[in-house]
Amino acid sequence: MRILLITYSYSPAVNPRALRWSEIAGYWAKQGHQVDVVAAWFPGAARKESLGGVNVFRVGGALFERARMLFSQGTGNRVPRDAQSGHVGRRQDDALRRIAKRIHDHTWKLVYWPDYAVPWYFAARRQTRRCLAEKRYDAMITVSLPFSAHLAGYWVKRRYPALTWLVDVGDPFCFMDQTPPNNQMLYARLNVATERRIFSTADAISVTTEGTRDRYAAMFPESAARIVVIPPLLSRHASAAPGAVLPRDEKIRLVFIGTLYRAIRSPDFLLRLFARLRHEAFGERLELHFFGQIEDCERSFTPYETLLGQALVVHGRVPPAMARQAMREADILVNIGNATSYQLPSKLVEYVSAGKRILNIAMIPEDASTRFLREYPWALSLCRRDGEPDDAMYARLVEFVARNIDEETAGKAREEWSRRFDVEAIAPMYDAMLVKPETRFRPDRETRTPRAADAGTRLD
Repeated sequence: MRILLITYSYSPAVNPRALRWSEIAGYWAKQGHQVDVVAAWFPGAARKESLGGVNVFRVGGALFERARMLFSQGTGNRVPRDAQSGHVGRRQDDALRRIAKRIHDHTWKLVYWPDYAVPWYFAARRQTRRCLAEKRYDAMITVSLPFSAHLAGYWVKRRYPALTWLVDVGDPFCFMDQTPPNNQMLYARLNVATERRIFSTADAISVTTEGTRDRYAAMFPESAARIVVIPPLLSRHASAAPGAVLPRDEKIRLVFIGTLYRAIRSPDFLLRLFARLRHEAFGERLELHFFGQIEDCERSFTPYETLLGQALVVHGRVPPAMARQAMREADILVNIGNATSYQLPSKLVEYVSAGKRILNIAMIPEDASTRFLREYPWALSLCRRDGEPDDAMYARLVEFVARNIDEETAGKAREEWSRRFDVEAIAPMYDAMLVKPETRFRPDRETRTPRAADAGTRLD
């Protein structure tokens, strides 16, 4: 099968979309499929190369991508960096990024549509046209976020309707109220109309959670039958750091890995729990480590300045291998669920596959992480409340932190959960949604006849 994959992020970029689709595309290449990827260029990456048998074309402007990486947090393409340790907000590059982000938020961010990647959309469209002129494809897959990748796919589908199109939704678009992709005051209605058109034109749609599927099915009932849930992916080939990341002693270490956001993933409640645990139950034996970007929530750490760098350690952005090693060395892994019922942090699959205890802080009662962890035997989910945690919740937490699991049981859990989410389990779910060889798309049968669903705002 010949597959055209349009995704803004691809290896060696480090984010959930890049990791997921680099793994799946590489797996398909080993199975004998031909995969071409149209992705975004970023500093240090080759414009064209073959990675594990996958042809990768990286397009887009150098100036735009360098500027965007300066003020971005947790989105787009980012390559591994050396570990950055120390107190919060005292690194020169972070200060520069905050200034650039403030300027960006009051200018470009107010007017772009559909999202920050719209300049890349035009470059992706040109490269896609070249790919279609040279090869015959059986299927096309577009990946969000950013949503601009789906617009490129829509442009292709209107011209080549015989090509099967799978829309893969990593994060929703039109109902992302907490972290909107664009200026909702200007574009809210356009966002809904455009995503409805994308869904009605696509041959299949995949999402990662049941909550996302249910929300889309209610909004776009005409497309509900084509929406399939495909869970997060665990990479079996991810390596860990060569040396230890955390000291080996008798302390109990809680580890959070990921990005913090003030609007949807705040650490406030976790920090209050941690402070009380240290003061009333475990004293200096207890430590809490953060690996990842926390800039959006720096003020949350201010009340705990006396603990920073000692019991409360902020490591900042670190290479993925270092984060994985910390995950393996942790006593308890900490997850903070999103303040939405439809988003699931992708790292949860790696958490459960590590066979560790997991403390899940739910921001809302309908937390997707809580639902995901119900079958996992060593997880404790606590729903955030304003103020201090009540005594009953605190007692459950103390018991959970003091409890241990034996290595044999943990090993069986790692093996069981890894099988459920590795590429050998996930890739076939996409296979079932793609075109069969007998309906192969032929570029010489191009048509520009618009469908009924194309009526309305033009996207090209």
